[in-house]
Amino acid sequence: MTETTTRCDTTPERIDDVFSEWFDRFKTALEAGDAKGLTTLLAPGAWWRDLLALTWNLTTRHGTEEIASVLDVVLPTTKVENVTLDRTFGPRIQSPSADRTWIEGFFTFETPIATGRGVARIIPDGGGGWFGWTILTAMDDLKGHERALGARRPIHPSRGADTDLEDTREN
Repeated sequence: MTETTTRCDTTPERIDDVFSEWFDRFKTALEAGDAKGLTTLLAPGAWWRDLLALTWNLTTRHGTEEIASVLDVVLPTTKVENVTLDRTFGPRIQSPSADRTWIEGFFTFETPIATGRGVARIIPDGGGGWFGWTILTAMDDLKGHERALGARRPIHPSRGADTDLEDTREN
């Protein structure tokens, strides 16, 4: 890649706007199950890693043709919905080297049977637009079988409260 396609020439004030504009198109295509629309948002050498959320497998695909071949099969039955930008940690700009910069953003989504999280990194396309460079989709929980965290964590009043150390000591 040349510096024009790997260097991000945006000000910090524009990072949120740039990512949000790209993400809105990504969200629309993902919720519509539009594999072709999704792949037009990706760089030709993009990577998509799915951890159970869409494919029910651990998969990594490289390149828009390979990504499209998987999305064409899984999106009609997966029915992704409620795709939402998670602003907890960004969007944020990252520069792992002097000649490579991207904007990274996080999102959540649902399918009829699961909740999921995702990460997208976008790079400039050299013409003022932006391409997805890496996408991660990961299943978070199966609906109805959510992890016991936060408000779902069971409360056990005797956990640790009734421990009598005297009973465990040798006489």
